[in-house]
Amino acid sequence: MSSVSGLWGIPGFGAYAASKFAVEGFSESLRHEVAPLGIRVAIVEPGAYRTAIWAKGFADMHAQPDSPYASALDAVLRLARRTAETAPDPREVAELVGSLADKRRISRLRYPIGRGARLLPLAGRLLPWRLIEAATRRAMRP
Repeated sequence: MSSVSGLWGIPGFGAYAASKFAVEGFSESLRHEVAPLGIRVAIVEPGAYRTAIWAKGFADMHAQPDSPYASALDAVLRLARRTAETAPDPREVAELVGSLADKRRISRLRYPIGRGARLLPLAGRLLPWRLIEAATRRAMRP
């Protein structure tokens, strides 16, 4: 289980993105290694879903008032709260995982699912990096 964050890092989610980037690389290598044994590997890359990660991941986060990162952290936390409030039910992710487990053949490595999960990687391939950075910074404005 990965995340769209395994393909696209955003401010404030560095540790989470790093762990998901690691899952992506490990899974890609593993897929090659175990294919001759008939073992199938696929990566499910959900966008944001209504799970406990929003509450447990951000509940105790706060910056010191005099921190140069205070306004940036506040923006990230606002984004996280807004995302958590509007995120869909994760049942569709569970259904995808179940359907992949039932398949005899998994044709693709990556299975993006949810809002933004397909659009963000596509934008990353089609747009210049400076535009992606500008859009990310705009979304993180205090």
